[in-house]
Amino acid sequence: MNIKLAMLLTTLCFSASVMAADWDSKATYKGGETVNYQGKNWKAKWWNIGDIPGTAQWGPWELISSASPAPTIKPTMIPTAVPTIKPSPTAAPTLAPTTKPTTAPTIKPTTTPTITPTIKPTTTPTATPTIKPTITPTPSIAPTVAPTIAPTPAPTVAPTAAPSASPTPNNGTTSCAPVWNPDEIYRPNLGAVVRSAYGQNYQANYYSSNIEPSTNSSTGGAWKSLGACTGASTPRASGPESIAEAQAHEAAALNTPYLKMVRASVATLDNKLVEQVTPGNQSNPANVKRVEGIVSQQKWDYFFPEINPGYTYTNFLRGVAKFPSFCADYTDGRNADQICRRVVAAFFAHVVQETGNHSASSPNPKWRQGLTALREGGDGNGSAAYTSGCDDANWQKLFDGTLACGKTPDGKWISYYGRGAHQISYIFNYAPLSLAIYGDRAVLRDNPDLVASTWLNMASALYFFVTPQPPKPSVLHTLDGTWVPNAVDTAGGLGNDFPTTSQIINGECMSNPIKPTAQARNDFYAEFARELNLDISKESMKCTDMKGFSGGSSAAVAIYWNKSEETADNPAPTKYQCRLTSEQSGFSALIDNQYTQCVEAKWAVKLK
Repeated sequence: MNIKLAMLLTTLCFSASVMAADWDSKATYKGGETVNYQGKNWKAKWWNIGDIPGTAQWGPWELISSASPAPTIKPTMIPTAVPTIKPSPTAAPTLAPTTKPTTAPTIKPTTTPTITPTIKPTTTPTATPTIKPTITPTPSIAPTVAPTIAPTPAPTVAPTAAPSASPTPNNGTTSCAPVWNPDEIYRPNLGAVVRSAYGQNYQANYYSSNIEPSTNSSTGGAWKSLGACTGASTPRASGPESIAEAQAHEAAALNTPYLKMVRASVATLDNKLVEQVTPGNQSNPANVKRVEGIVSQQKWDYFFPEINPGYTYTNFLRGVAKFPSFCADYTDGRNADQICRRVVAAFFAHVVQETGNHSASSPNPKWRQGLTALREGGDGNGSAAYTSGCDDANWQKLFDGTLACGKTPDGKWISYYGRGAHQISYIFNYAPLSLAIYGDRAVLRDNPDLVASTWLNMASALYFFVTPQPPKPSVLHTLDGTWVPNAVDTAGGLGNDFPTTSQIINGECMSNPIKPTAQARNDFYAEFARELNLDISKESMKCTDMKGFSGGSSAAVAIYWNKSEETADNPAPTKYQCRLTSEQSGFSALIDNQYTQCVEAKWAVKLK
């Protein structure tokens, strides 16, 4: 006995030594953190909160250990095997001890219990209102629990041998499975498929589409009847879903912690409120006030002595107001003021590189020559180029007309040349920006010069600063630590540092030796950091030999709506629906109501 007890204690100590802290549904986990859930160790692949480990195949948790936790031993238990247990006065088959049955009108099915053969309690278990489920003699087959148990002097074991773990036909007390959909493809070879139709549950026997279960459930049919069920089970007619159904599908797909976090980071303030922002206004949003505390009007004027009059301090503050995530508060202990200094220094460094004079003859150092270029090619008519894709029918069809170009009064294509602090160019940048600012692609399609002549000349640059472009994370999340690089990223030299933001913007850090423009960005960042009292002495400034962001990056997430078609990674699609993919399309999941537009465009239908 002492030897067995010692062995058991040793096992307990060993198990405890490899177990991580228990998973907490209310805790926030960052990439790389480990937890224990139901006896298994899991590692977070990215930021998450409330995601139960192991419940989603492509979820944020990675199984790193399947070791079971140490068993809990009550003081009254003796770790020795008991060959037989005397049950109640009525004879019963030899089983692990069961509780004395108490009258209970119904019981709820539970998962199959795990039987530990070496430890059995010798004390009489205290009866509880819930009766222990019947155990089937065949361990590989999940037992069927009868819906009601009449109290008897002793439990009666009724072994059930089912050929698989599929649901067993019932007497109508089982809830109906999801309703069979004539526009859905069913592939049971990828996993059990159960659907309902007209008050019955059915299990798919083989690949099928548009085969109604009640008409094809005989021997050898596409479906097998599992018995009656209660609940909604009337199939819908084939055809497009309603607007309400489309909105429900969109909401369900977006209901993940990661997408919620990313969508929150690109959320915008109403334009009417943005235009009320002025320097020193007590009603300015909180993030604007934080920026004002770091960059005053006086400091702004010092930073940009050669500024184009179109750029103003007010426009800068309004651009900040438009994107509340820029210099926002953090609730997880991160220092919001220090992060704000860092993102402002990085923002100004990139802005100077994009819009600066870069003149060696200027009395001002190059890092103070920014915001001079408002329109590419000067402030006249700009460049006549940048109409690529406008007359490409195949390209326009690929993006379902979402990148359609505008025309001048004389019938020529409008030129989408570089404008604003980020010098954005081409329709494929103007259209998404217009959607984010106005909720309408046509505004900047037809009036692109608003990016130069209004507060959009600063807001356009901040839009690209806070918006991810999978497989690349946003510049903001790179600098504030929200994005957590994985092994693929770190192997490519990518991390939470300023040079990685240069790689995000234009891939300047892939060569060796360092490119002059990349070095200039580094130098500008260092100058602004010094002026803003930001210590970057411990930050990597290596901007050579980096790899490009790839599909293996932790930032390679699906944020675009595309047609739900049968492909290798989508083997069981549904007609008249769209799904999230990493393949760029004209429909972004970061903007509301884009799912409906995707369905209507991709399936050539009109939802009602």
